[in-house]
Amino acid sequence: MDGYYFDQDKNYLLKTAQEQNKQVLLEKWVLQAIESYIQVNNPMGLVDDFIRTIVNVSHYDTRLISESYDFLAAGYRLKYSSNQLKFLWDGRSHLAVYREEWTTQYNHWIFGLCFNDQVNRAIIKSCVLKQGGITTLLERNLLRIILKQLDLQWDGRRKKLRKAA
Repeated sequence: MDGYYFDQDKNYLLKTAQEQNKQVLLEKWVLQAIESYIQVNNPMGLVDDFIRTIVNVSHYDTRLISESYDFLAAGYRLKYSSNQLKFLWDGRSHLAVYREEWTTQYNHWIFGLCFNDQVNRAIIKSCVLKQGGITTLLERNLLRIILKQLDLQWDGRRKKLRKAA
């Protein structure tokens, strides 16, 4: 997650929670993309060769969405996190609470992203079918869509995220 910082990005517990769950959540994103693809493009549930192929893949190449995950995580920290720890009365650790809150918001975001045709096709092509390798164009398009959805801007010169004006 190095480099996707913003001023006052000091919530190290939240960063840790996001990093610990990264691989599991990346795979969840791919599974959501497959599910959304089937729901939109195959509403009758017919199983043809293509559907069988994408459903039967068991190992995903998540490199395409890894950087996008980092942007989602940094965007979450920018928009929703605080450096102040809350009093927890239920016995859970702050790390567990951060992990749960982050996962809930992440799931909401990827659900919406997976109904974007460009996002969904890029994930299925690169992560599931492993066709064409990772292209800079696909990554940039994905990041552009994410930044627009989160109402954020990326300053490439300063390597900083900021809320859109």
